[in-house]
Amino acid sequence: MNTILPPELLIKILLRLNSIELTRVSYVCRLWKTIVETDPCLARACFKQPSPHYYDEGCEPILFRDPTENTRVRFHPAMHRISYRMGDSITTVQLRNPSNDDDICRTPLVNLPLQTDYATVPATTDLDIEVIPAENNKRRSCSGLPGITITVSNPAGIRLGDIFSSIVKEATELCDLVAYASRGVCYQRMQPSLTFHKKAEILGKHKSYTGISGAVVEAGRIKAQVCTVP
Repeated sequence: MNTILPPELLIKILLRLNSIELTRVSYVCRLWKTIVETDPCLARACFKQPSPHYYDEGCEPILFRDPTENTRVRFHPAMHRISYRMGDSITTVQLRNPSNDDDICRTPLVNLPLQTDYATVPATTDLDIEVIPAENNKRRSCSGLPGITITVSNPAGIRLGDIFSSIVKEATELCDLVAYASRGVCYQRMQPSLTFHKKAEILGKHKSYTGISGAVVEAGRIKAQVCTVP
C-alpha cells in the first residue's frame, strides 16, 4: 500500500492515536508497520522503546526535560485488560480481547510479544506494588491486615512481563500466614501444613486482578496499588 503523504506528516498524524490504535494501524501495510516500529516517537508511543519523560497519551513524546519534573506516571493500557487470579500460575495471566466481550477470548501474556513492551511512561527501573482487596480496603487498613507487597526491578527498564512474573512469584510463595498477617508478631504453633499456604490466601476471596491505580513517584521510584475483587 502506497501513501501520498510525506512520512513526516504521516508520523504527526499517527502520533494523535493512542497506543492500542497505533498497534492496530501497524498491521495496515508494511510501510505503516515500518514507520511505527522505526520512528523513535511512535515506538515510544507504542511502549516499544523507553520514554525518559512523562507525556499525555495522544501527544508527541517529550525527549528533553529536567528529570526532576517526572512526577506523573502512566501505565501501559494492557494493564487494564489483564485477567488473573492471585495464586495461580503465570500461564493464567491472560490478555482479554477488547473487541470481544466473551471472557473465553483470552491469550496468555507469555505467548504475546506484548510482554516485552515497557510498562510505564516514563520508563522506570524500580516499581513497588501493594495488592489489596478493593471492597474492604479501609476495613483492612484499620485492622492492620497486610496486603501483598511486591518489588519489581529491571535495570534495563521494567516490562509488562516483569510486573506479572513478579506478581505471580510473590502471590504463589508459601509462607506462614499467621506470621505474615501479624507482621511477624505471632508465629504458627501448629503443624506447618496448617498455616503454610500461598501468600495469595491473605486476600481471602478477593483474588481477581482488576488493574493498577494510584501511581505516584517518590524518590525516583514508582509506587502503585493493585485492587482485587472476588
